[in-house]
Amino acid sequence: MKARRDRWWRMYALMVFCHSLVGAATAQNTQDQPLMSRALVGIRYPHEIVIQSGEGNDYVYHLVKKGETLYSIARFYGSDVTTILEDNPALRDGHLLRYGDTLRIAISPAAILKDPHLDTSQGYVPVFYRVQKGETLYGIARRKWHTSVDNLAQLNTLEDYRILPGQYLQIGWLAKGGVDPIEKAEAVRQYRTHQDEKHSLEQQFTDRATERIVEISSVGYWDKSSDVQGLYVLHRHIPEGSIIEIINPLLDTRVKARVVGTILEGAYPSDIDMVVSKGVADELGILDSRFYAKIVYHAPVEDAN
Repeated sequence: MKARRDRWWRMYALMVFCHSLVGAATAQNTQDQPLMSRALVGIRYPHEIVIQSGEGNDYVYHLVKKGETLYSIARFYGSDVTTILEDNPALRDGHLLRYGDTLRIAISPAAILKDPHLDTSQGYVPVFYRVQKGETLYGIARRKWHTSVDNLAQLNTLEDYRILPGQYLQIGWLAKGGVDPIEKAEAVRQYRTHQDEKHSLEQQFTDRATERIVEISSVGYWDKSSDVQGLYVLHRHIPEGSIIEIINPLLDTRVKARVVGTILEGAYPSDIDMVVSKGVADELGILDSRFYAKIVYHAPVEDAN
């Protein structure tokens, strides 16, 4: 009986000793790891890159590999060392960057390649975004990542617009060699040009507000083989040069566009009233070639009947 008690106490003492060692190691690890947890959910690098929202920005959580420096990491993501230091306060407090640390890095839509035809065999890493509560496919595509709904549908083989909070959507690619500064600069230029065009059309539409407002329904057509990014349409009835507002009632999305010509007789089925550019289709979140839309435009009083 005494031997059994002695054996039990020895086992208990060993358990207490082991527990104290684990506690000490945990405390030491806590001191050694003032950066983000190494077990952060969502890290799949280098096979995938996952973007998550937080504190008003969208971030990549990068697991530091051997030989990497702040400069090389910043260059890979098209960022800069100053921005990374701002987003990782521990680095400013004297923590040295080490293998296994996790860095939070803000990423720009201009850094992500949007071509749906790229793949990993060509040297690209897929980039995923985690859907937040209340977000729509259109909002993620156009407002957040400056791509098209059609691109997201192709990348994720989506048959409709339905997405769920917590779902991971592929939004594009990063080259394994990092962000190309020239490609990023071109993406920024195209985006700014597009925004300038939208602003100009909005202003022209507003300037004509004293004229009579006409609202009509139209059956639209988008030729998916066309890659015209401008905000242009052909219309069967509305005069060339008009600035119109096109509304997609399914998503309540709208965009101003310029009528650049008339649909030629026999070029399209007779029920097609309007042909839109890819830029217009992207802004409206159109997936199908044929779609229904409402159109608002200003017309002189004599032409408004």
